[in-house]
Amino acid sequence: MSDTTTIGLGGKPYNWHLLGILVVAMFVSTILVTPYALAIQGDTLKNIKLPLPLALLMPIQWVAGTLFCGILAAVGLVVARRIGLGLPFLEGWLARKPDWSPRFVGLVDCKHCGGRVVRFGTSARLHLGGGAD
Repeated sequence: MSDTTTIGLGGKPYNWHLLGILVVAMFVSTILVTPYALAIQGDTLKNIKLPLPLALLMPIQWVAGTLFCGILAAVGLVVARRIGLGLPFLEGWLARKPDWSPRFVGLVDCKHCGGRVVRFGTSARLHLGGGAD
């Protein structure tokens, strides 16, 4: 199977590699958030009777969540292409033609991010009546 297939997108190929990368990222992030979820629900899990052992429920939840989000990502990629959006940085990277235009360099180069966050926090506090220190 080719990594791109035309499926009702007006002649534009569907990028299966991009969907695969997104699904793998979803699966990994689902696994990585599990310790946090268990820490929050620890008391609840001790007090209830589970239908299956927790060691079996967790992988089932990982797969189910990944499938659900993967379907949504596939639909999102189709809709994004139809309205002219997409993931140009990842698509270019997969095509071995990375797009290092100024709009993406700003995302990678975060030396000014701290100032923007502080500026946003200060303006939000002033607008919400927190006053200035």
